[in-house]
Amino acid sequence: MKILIADDNKQITSILDEYARKEKYETVIVHDGQAAVQAFEAHHPDLLLLDVMMPVIDGFSVCREIRKISQVPIIMITARGEGLGQGGANGSGKGAKGIGGGQGQGLRDGSCGQ
Repeated sequence: MKILIADDNKQITSILDEYARKEKYETVIVHDGQAAVQAFEAHHPDLLLLDVMMPVIDGFSVCREIRKISQVPIIMITARGEGLGQGGANGSGKGAKGIGGGQGQGLRDGSCGQ
């Protein structure tokens, strides 16, 4: 299984990479949204761990771009206190899952929308 990890915080990508490799997953690491879209198209990962707030292209926009071509599972990583929204790339609210860092958000149904 191949996991694309997209986060501009190199400490976070290092930790996620270490845990994934320990479990024998192959990883691809990128640090901005544009690189995430390019790496997704080049490597065809089975799972995407995607930071919401990244340079060049934000995570929501990356999610919407990926959803145009794939239904691969996406876990949104965020330190934002509020939820990920209800809209989704197509308004369905079923674009991604999210891990929130603030106010006990935890893993929850999320979307590619803002």
